[in-house]
Amino acid sequence: MLQYCSALLRELLTVDRCFLWS
Repeated sequence: MLQYCSALLRELLTVDRCFLWS
């Protein structure tokens, strides 16, 4: 899930969503 989380950070630049997914 970490890789997917990083992808979201680069595309959406939203740490909040990163934490929500993790």
